[in-house]
Amino acid sequence: MNPRRVGAWVLAGLLGVAVFADPLPPDWGYRGLVTIRGELGPWPLEPLEDLESLPSATREGTLSAPLTGGRTLVVRNEVGSVRIQGTGEPVASLRYRVTVYARTAEAAEAYLAQVQVGLESDPAGDRLVLSTARPAAPAAVRRVQVDIDGAVPEGARVDVANAYGTVELRGVGGPSKVANRFGRTALEQVQGDWEVETGYGALEARGIAGSLQVRGDFGRHDIRDVAGNVAVQAAFGDVNIESLRRAADVRIRYGNATIRLAPPLDHRFDVEARFGSVSSRGQPLREAGTQFSEGSTQRWTALTGQGRYRVEVRAEFGNVLVATGP
Repeated sequence: MNPRRVGAWVLAGLLGVAVFADPLPPDWGYRGLVTIRGELGPWPLEPLEDLESLPSATREGTLSAPLTGGRTLVVRNEVGSVRIQGTGEPVASLRYRVTVYARTAEAAEAYLAQVQVGLESDPAGDRLVLSTARPAAPAAVRRVQVDIDGAVPEGARVDVANAYGTVELRGVGGPSKVANRFGRTALEQVQGDWEVETGYGALEARGIAGSLQVRGDFGRHDIRDVAGNVAVQAAFGDVNIESLRRAADVRIRYGNATIRLAPPLDHRFDVEARFGSVSSRGQPLREAGTQFSEGSTQRWTALTGQGRYRVEVRAEFGNVLVATGP
């Protein structure tokens, strides 16, 4: 195995430990790190897989409110899944399920009664905010999870921030943004421009009607059928872009990048890899690609059509493949 790659993965592990040092919900249920910079104190004793064996209490409910005239649905969640689908109705209708895991059933029930999920307009009136209010958890409470499954008017904007869990958004509008720190993130058939931030989880983005801007570490990024420009900044995970039509700017460290273009081809390429390789395949280029190596760096430049859209890739410790055809 290449010594540089070994060193890269060792560094990845060290950075992973460092990331855990940032503040996270103290009841998310992971065992292994005893203190977090002295800010959160001891972590819970049960790992995630042991939570199902603990007593729990659950409450479900539905919240709804009009969401029209360009208003944005804002979701702030710590632990749990967030799934939102665009529909033909003019209101936001959100179902939630709160689950409290505790050492005793009595403790779970008592704390569950204090957890409140609300849907309110902000003072400016242009945002509808879904949030959870709860007091500090006693020692007997090991985890509080809020799962959200809802519908909004088709094309409505969203602003979702989730700390731990799955986020799935379909048929909603933009400009919108989503941040999900630990867990899978999926966008499908969405309108407008999008900003996405991920960490420790895969991104699947398909059918974006506008442009897409992504920042993510420690996870694979699969991007397909983006009508606008694509910008990706990633580390410790591969980036795969399919059916690229317009411009792309990809910055990646410790991972491989694959970019496949959709016709008509009208792109100018500037691709560079440090401690990695650059390769291309597909239809003949109008101007033959130029490739050269200098020390640990490979660079490739080429042109298709008139070169209207710029494709720039900068990779460190990873390989780059550009495909202009099947």
